Amino acid sequence: EPGAHLKKHGSEEFALIYIISGSIEVETDTETYEAQEGTLLEFQPKEQHGFTNKGDTTAKVLVVRIKEPKWERQVSWKSPHLGRSDRDY
Repeated sequence: EPGAHLKKHGSEEFALIYIISGSIEVETDTETYEAQEGTLLEFQPKEQHGFTNKGDTTAKVLVVRIKEPKWERQVSWKSPHLGRSDRDY
């Protein structure tokens, strides 16, 4: 909604934010800028970011959060081609 504000915050996940329609003002620790429809924003884990809809229409955004995988075991594999010469094929 016009005038809506999400205060600056950081999350544990990598974040992708796509502006579907409208525009928003983006605030980070180092800059403030306007993001228009069609813009893809990227934020690293714990990177501070906030948004304000300064337009006169509703802005629609898609937020995708990507968690870092926690590997419980190491996976190893061996190529069936390792150790072969060209003549072995």
